[in-house]
Amino acid sequence: MTIAGIDPAPGSALAVGAVPLTAGQTFQLYYQATVADLIGANSLPIVPPGMTSSYQLTTVGSFTEVVTSLNASGTVATFAVAPTQSSNSFFEIYYKPGGGRQ
Repeated sequence: MTIAGIDPAPGSALAVGAVPLTAGQTFQLYYQATVADLIGANSLPIVPPGMTSSYQLTTVGSFTEVVTSLNASGTVATFAVAPTQSSNSFFEIYYKPGGGRQ
């Protein structure tokens, strides 16, 4: 099977050091989600046999983010992955046999 990518389901994130927001500020974002499916070479989703019933894939990551803009009232902000990552930045995929969620 050839895959072109992974498709995480909606997950959870925690932004450490993000408040109060200021443009140009960096912070660490911690993230976790199960993998919903894989993306095939044709850009269509693929669910391998047994995924979610015999095994589960989970993504976990830590990324350095940067605030790219903030409106005057501080209620709307945009973010990007920082060009320089912290030493504790990573992305990992875990395999859990047995399927189901814990």
